[in-house]
Amino acid sequence: MSIGYRLGTYAGGVAGLAYLEDLGLSVLPFPSPFNPWSTVYPVANGASYGDGFPTVEWRFQVLTMTEMAVLLGYIVSGSQSKQVSMSTKNDLDVWGNYSAYMHRPSYPQGGDRRPGKYWRAVTFRFTQLESIT
Repeated sequence: MSIGYRLGTYAGGVAGLAYLEDLGLSVLPFPSPFNPWSTVYPVANGASYGDGFPTVEWRFQVLTMTEMAVLLGYIVSGSQSKQVSMSTKNDLDVWGNYSAYMHRPSYPQGGDRRPGKYWRAVTFRFTQLESIT
């Protein structure tokens, strides 16, 4: 059984997850640390506690126009985010399957893009991760 970064539609669940390589991506993401809490609050005694859902980011150094189109295909055209199924590593460096909201990357003044060629420094954020089986 292979393990790795996978992506699929929310309706497809775990059974519908596809490896990024099988989707035509030649470069795998360099993920940001898995954050088990979306918000951390400090308390008076110096400790802190977490609240909310986990988040993670997938960062790509370079994506071709085709690879970018494949990833954006999971977000409805004209939308900023869409609920998907995905597989990524958690904060213990263990693979897990999640439902999450995949957010469209944003760029200052359309930068980081060479029209007709490639995109650079692309970050897809995933929020509200919930474990699925």
